[in-house]
Amino acid sequence: MNNFVQKKDQSLTISSKSEEIQEITSQQNSTLNPITRKDAREHLEDLQKRFQAVVRRKKEGASRKRNIQEEQTSKKLEEKNLDRENDLKTKNIKKHKWSFASATTEFTPLPQSIAHYIGMNSQLKDVDHGRLNPKGILEKQLDQAIREGNLNLATKLSDEIAEQDYKKTVKEAIERKEFAEAKQREEKARANRKKPKLKWGFETKQRWETKSNM
Repeated sequence: MNNFVQKKDQSLTISSKSEEIQEITSQQNSTLNPITRKDAREHLEDLQKRFQAVVRRKKEGASRKRNIQEEQTSKKLEEKNLDRENDLKTKNIKKHKWSFASATTEFTPLPQSIAHYIGMNSQLKDVDHGRLNPKGILEKQLDQAIREGNLNLATKLSDEIAEQDYKKTVKEAIERKEFAEAKQREEKARANRKKPKLKWGFETKQRWETKSNM
């Protein structure tokens, strides 16, 4: 009987101790779980924020790259359109541009005596193929008008340049003509000076005349 009572007391003691352990464990869990859940929630929120930041940066990078590509494409198209417009303007300018041959038909025809000296001895001039003569004011203005596509101004400047070249050519032809005429007069005078003259003395001439009369 005593043994049974002792065993019963021991079982009651063990059960009470196990209940105490469970209570202590539950208390510990109740004190630790809220902190653990809070840390996990904060960690999850931090991960979500980081993920959203990565996604946002990726979208911004893709958008920036797309904008750069669109700008480059738009710039290339503008350059192509500008080149095409410049080509058309240049072609139109060339169609309207006066050449020297066509421009001379608008001026008074030159006399044949002067026209003969136009372009004479031009093949004897020294030509430096490695250099170009510096452009004048009118030529620079013509280039500017061509770049701007101003056909009326370009045609007007082209006419002025053609007229300027025509006057210069006529002036050079007149100078060549005057030089040739002066040279001919000089050669004629030199030839006259070289002609031999008969040396007649008065007495010799009188004797020759008297002899011929006999």
